[in-house]
Amino acid sequence: MTGRLHSIAEPPDGSIEAVAAWYAQNFSALKAIGSAKYLVERRLRAYYRDHGPIVTACGTVTEIPDGYDIDADAVAALNPELISSARVTMEGSVEDILRAVSLVEEECPQIERDPIEMTVDRTEVTRLIRAKGEMAAKLDACRKPRGRLGVKAWVAPMAARSAITDVS
Repeated sequence: MTGRLHSIAEPPDGSIEAVAAWYAQNFSALKAIGSAKYLVERRLRAYYRDHGPIVTACGTVTEIPDGYDIDADAVAALNPELISSARVTMEGSVEDILRAVSLVEEECPQIERDPIEMTVDRTEVTRLIRAKGEMAAKLDACRKPRGRLGVKAWVAPMAARSAITDVS
């Protein structure tokens, strides 16, 4: 990455046609910036995983909390009522698949399938965790924090701030 990325003007607030024209005009630059951002974030994430936050003069590059990933299988084992839907992918002949849909799974052991993907009712899980109690602790154990790479603004300590602003 030895080239220089050009800055682009902010997108307009006007009509959708004006926004589309801005997008078309800046498409190559946006694509280049997106590509550079991806490459930089990939390198920083790899470093962050091994060494932790990276302190710079402009701020600290760290993981910014971005919700939780919830282990649907663990939630289902604790309380199946919290699973709002499920999906499964099966492989086999059309005849076998149609038969499997209408029959109980044990009736067609020759069909290979992916694990069942379950969708958690995240609102209800969060409500139960906030309500506290025995189930809350078990459900909380099913969550793991997720984050995205970002920059937290650097704030100088009070003594340093007064030294920076003191120009006497």
